[in-house]
Amino acid sequence: MNKTALFCNSQRTRQFSKATARCLLLLTAVLTWLHPNDSVAEPTAASVKDNPAEHLVTTAKALKQAHPALFGTAEGILVTLVVPDGQAATAGLVPGDVLIGYGATPIDSVQQLTEQIAIAADDSRITLIYLRGEQRQQAAINGGAIGVGLQDLAETPFTRMIALLQQGQQALAAANYSEAVSLFGNGLTLAETQQHQQAQALCHESLGYAFTELDDLQQALLHHRQALAIDRAADDRQREAADPGNIGSVLAMQNRATDSLESYQQALLIHRRTGDPSRAWRSARRGKGPVQPGQGRG
Repeated sequence: MNKTALFCNSQRTRQFSKATARCLLLLTAVLTWLHPNDSVAEPTAASVKDNPAEHLVTTAKALKQAHPALFGTAEGILVTLVVPDGQAATAGLVPGDVLIGYGATPIDSVQQLTEQIAIAADDSRITLIYLRGEQRQQAAINGGAIGVGLQDLAETPFTRMIALLQQGQQALAAANYSEAVSLFGNGLTLAETQQHQQAQALCHESLGYAFTELDDLQQALLHHRQALAIDRAADDRQREAADPGNIGSVLAMQNRATDSLESYQQALLIHRRTGDPSRAWRSARRGKGPVQPGQGRG
């Protein structure tokens, strides 16, 4: 294998590592998109790993099917984790409880609850109504963050979008690239409908990785450029910083060495502006890698 091929393969490995990290960030912090300063939950990668919610979801949905009257007019949302020392912990909530009311408002989705919390004053007293098994219980809490991780029980466009992103990431990791393209494409459609810029950028970026592995470099380049445009419009330099490097990798695979080098230099400038010299150095090294202007595949 020649040097350029080794370079491209190492680039792909780095790309998939970034895709995994960004997807995990998305899946563990989706609530902060809605109201960044008033988020209901503050889950971390570690807390999600240590508190798998699959069996809790199954149990809660079975409860809803067997005893719909317990939910009244609410769809209900599942507590998947409780933040230590938060309001929920103090009130005695545990993973597996199902929230069905915030004051007088029946709760149908995480987004709805987030909006209610944003409206309520921090010093107000709120009655939180929830189910623990077949028992209907309540707790008095203050306004503001509750201190729980939550998951919708009713499928919404938002939860479907997250599921598609997760399934797409799994397909990508399993080298099922055609399936990944289909899943991320459907996720992108929902992300555009929901107007979630981060999800749109992630879908475009992941589609770029999948099309690269399918050797459809034109489509890969198109999607990485779309990700760059979205991240730039959102003025998020941290997310934007990865995009020119991805573009540069595809250009290198197309033997467009001069354009590739320009993309790496652009990545270097962004990394310098974000104040991360180590990332800037790595971008500079990539720009000085085996592919130089006038060189092709050896």
